[in-house]
Amino acid sequence: MLDPIPQKVKDCLGELTPAQQVILRGYIGTLRAELKEKDGEILGLRDGEPNAHYHGDTACTADQYVFFI
Repeated sequence: MLDPIPQKVKDCLGELTPAQQVILRGYIGTLRAELKEKDGEILGLRDGEPNAHYHGDTACTADQYVFFI
């Protein structure tokens, strides 16, 4: 799980123009999403479950489907 954006970074972003903020916040968001994905991959390799997905630090390997008739 990723740590929240540090307050100093938020303060720096607040000093930028709105257009600059949009650019940097979008970039930061993209990087955080990529880190979250890679973190899941690393956990899967470490735990020997490369096909698992994670809910926080908990591996989920069961395929669960709900069918409505």
